[in-house]
Amino acid sequence: MIGFLLITNAAAQLTSAANGFVPANPDCVTMKSNLCADPYCILYDQNIAAGTIEQLGMDPTTAEIPAGMDANFAPLWAMVSFLGTQDPMIDADTGVPAGPAPGHVYPALDAVYECEARFAGLIWNDFAGGYKAMQTCFASTECATAWASMKLKSETGDVDVGTVQDKGAIWMAPFDGVPIFIPDPTPGVNTIDNFCNMFYAALEIENAESIYLLGAMLGLMVPNGDEIVTYCNEDIEAGIVSTVKKVVMMMVGVSGAVGLILGSAVCGVGCYCYNSGKSKVQGGI
Repeated sequence: MIGFLLITNAAAQLTSAANGFVPANPDCVTMKSNLCADPYCILYDQNIAAGTIEQLGMDPTTAEIPAGMDANFAPLWAMVSFLGTQDPMIDADTGVPAGPAPGHVYPALDAVYECEARFAGLIWNDFAGGYKAMQTCFASTECATAWASMKLKSETGDVDVGTVQDKGAIWMAPFDGVPIFIPDPTPGVNTIDNFCNMFYAALEIENAESIYLLGAMLGLMVPNGDEIVTYCNEDIEAGIVSTVKKVVMMMVGVSGAVGLILGSAVCGVGCYCYNSGKSKVQGGI
């Protein structure tokens, strides 16, 4: 009876900086109370809730939002839970945290978010998948370097694939003070050509993990991802056809020039031989 009352009271709470994320489903409330009891989890939970409220334009010290998760709030919870979770880097000499290193969703909270999303009829990975791919990429120096190069190339239009593309792909840093940049998924900010530049840059850089990250973001975070892929594919074909046409015309031009030169040479030799033979015949008579 006491346990039932605790669950009921917890479910009646609102999400806030003090309460952290409050699930609406009783099973998920129980899961959170069992999994998120350590100091790190509680701290992350409160910080993530405060960050989510702040992203909504409200004062995190006083504001509260409804318990649970829905399709409107899920993308925001995914972003803030990833960027707001920081692993303390331990100083080898002092044994105390030396600074934060952002880069994953805290496992206990990840399970709670997935539980709540499932009961809301959502797939949590549809919202968190792009950030989990980011975790994989940024754990690798090679991928992180490739991602930075992809950003620079797509911003400047320094790509050779496809036809001539627009320059100026727009990237954003979702969290102030965190040096993590992602393609701005806001509709209308980046043109389809800009997204193609990102794909083309990824292909030129040839790092599989960065391609995986870009694909996850376009597939899960950008509303018209399929349209972008179709357009880029057609543009690559157009670029290939254009290149082939140029090569063929160049080869035709070269062949024509070579043919003209060889033809002239053959004619010249033929005329020389004919005239030489004619002179000998006339001389003999």
